[in-house]
Amino acid sequence: MKVLAVAEKEFRSIFLSPLAWWVATAFTFLMGYFFVLIVSFTRQADMRDTFNNMLVVLMFLMPLITMRLVAEERRQNTFELLLTTPIRDVEVILGKFVGAVGFLVFLIALTAPYPIMLYAFGEPESGPIISGYLGLLLMGCALVAIGLFFSSITDSQMVAAALSFMAVIVIWLIKWGAETGTGLWTRVLSYLSFYDRFDEFSRGVIDSSGVIYLVSFVAFFLYLAIRSLESRSWR
Repeated sequence: MKVLAVAEKEFRSIFLSPLAWWVATAFTFLMGYFFVLIVSFTRQADMRDTFNNMLVVLMFLMPLITMRLVAEERRQNTFELLLTTPIRDVEVILGKFVGAVGFLVFLIALTAPYPIMLYAFGEPESGPIISGYLGLLLMGCALVAIGLFFSSITDSQMVAAALSFMAVIVIWLIKWGAETGTGLWTRVLSYLSFYDRFDEFSRGVIDSSGVIYLVSFVAFFLYLAIRSLESRSWR
C-alpha cells in the first residue's frame, strides 16, 4: 500500500534526524521532571496533571517535527521527484501523517513507566489513565495535522514551525476567551476549543462527541494539506 510505503519512509527519515532525538530527549527530561514534581507535592496516584503537562510540552515540540514533513523535501528538491511517481497527493499526505504519528506514539510510549510506577506504589484508577492516553493521542494527531498543513504551504521549515506555533497559540487563546466570556459567543468559543475536549479525557470521560470532534479536526487540516499540495502541483 502506497500510504504505508510513504509512512515507513517518513518514519525512518524522522529517526535519522538529530532533531528528532533532541525532541525525544527534551520530552523525556521535561516529563520526568514534571512527574516527579507532581507526585512529590500531591502524594496522589493520579496522572491527570501529568497528562496536561504532556499536552503543553507536545504543543511546543511537535511543530519541530512536523515543520520538515513537506518543506524539507521541497528545499532538497526531492518532493517534485516524489510527485512524478504513480502516487496521489492524498496518499503522500496520509503517508506523511501516519509516519509523524508513529513518532508521536514513540514519544507517548516513553511515558509508560509513569503509570507502571503508580500501580507499583499506589492504587490509581485505570479509567482516567486509559482515557487520558487516548485523549493525548487524539490531541497529538491534531497537532500533527496542523503542522503538516503549514509545512505544505511553504518551502521554509522555520516558517512552517512558526506558523504552527502561532496556530496553537491562537487555539489556546480561544480557550481563554471561552473561560472569560459570557453568552452565545462563549459557547461558540468553547465548542471550537479542542483543549476543553482534552480536559474530559484527562478526567476519565470518553465522550463520543469529543472523539468525533477531534477526528473531524484532524480530517479538516489533512484536507487543507491535500488541497495545498494539489494547488502547488499545478503551478
